[in-house]
Amino acid sequence: MLSVTPYIRISQKDQGIAYIQRGKVWSETDGLMDPVPAWAVKQINNFSVAARKKVGLPETGDIEFVSQEPEPAPEPTKAPTESAQSSGDSGDTPHATPAAISLADDLGLDIMLITGTGANGTVTTNDVKRAESAD
Repeated sequence: MLSVTPYIRISQKDQGIAYIQRGKVWSETDGLMDPVPAWAVKQINNFSVAARKKVGLPETGDIEFVSQEPEPAPEPTKAPTESAQSSGDSGDTPHATPAAISLADDLGLDIMLITGTGANGTVTTNDVKRAESAD
């Protein structure tokens, strides 16, 4: 069973949907948002202390998202070995948006086997939809 890191979903009319997870903001379709748009920062700054802790943000004070250092490109991965496949847990966390993880789970797809086209190889919902149509 894949464990999902807690996240919070935010949205604004005509602006799209974003997720806050591990102290970073992710677009539903494009991966890491850098820089974070003002509409998202405004909503994030109104989070409760509990919500901030849940997603890895500082507990107090306004958050000022500035351009973050890009994450290094993920190392090329090999297909899981037969023993990793049979145990169902390779110990890796997927580099994917929360929406993509949820969609893959709903469709019965293994997120670890989907190639990401988002920022830094992030698996997006579009990647999951493409993987489903390829099956």
